[in-house]
Amino acid sequence: MRLLSSPRISSDFTLSTAFQFADMAGVGVQFGGHQQYQAGYRFQHVSNGGIKEPNLGINFHQLYLQYNF
Repeated sequence: MRLLSSPRISSDFTLSTAFQFADMAGVGVQFGGHQQYQAGYRFQHVSNGGIKEPNLGINFHQLYLQYNF
């Protein structure tokens, strides 16, 4: 669950409520001599779950490369 400080994302995109649900899924791999690197992909969908119309929602795609020390 998310509570946004404002439902306005940009000047031409506003969600119907500040209260949102967030679903996330992804895959990744850890590698390196000491397993110090991670790389992966995440997908996230944020919407109000139909509690108020319109329920536009927004999707995020993330690629990441991480170094753990």
